[in-house]
Amino acid sequence: MIDTPALLEETKGSNWFLLRTKEGPIRTSSQIPAQVKITLNQSTAVYQKLAPKIKELKALGMSQEVIANKLDVNVKTIRKGALFNN
Repeated sequence: MIDTPALLEETKGSNWFLLRTKEGPIRTSSQIPAQVKITLNQSTAVYQKLAPKIKELKALGMSQEVIANKLDVNVKTIRKGALFNN
């Protein structure tokens, strides 16, 4: 006789193990079909869009603070735009 683990032994007509298992394959997440849409939206930074306008206003002699107020952006954005070369 072969020894079996205690959990698998039948005790007085118990069919617990047989009821617990199901026939058929187990469906895992790798078998579930899925579709993913990948978009290539490369948005341009705000300071890059404003760089020509910043350059123009800077040529008129306006300070960075005044330009920031006029364009309704942060002074850091104006600094980056002033350094950006198109």
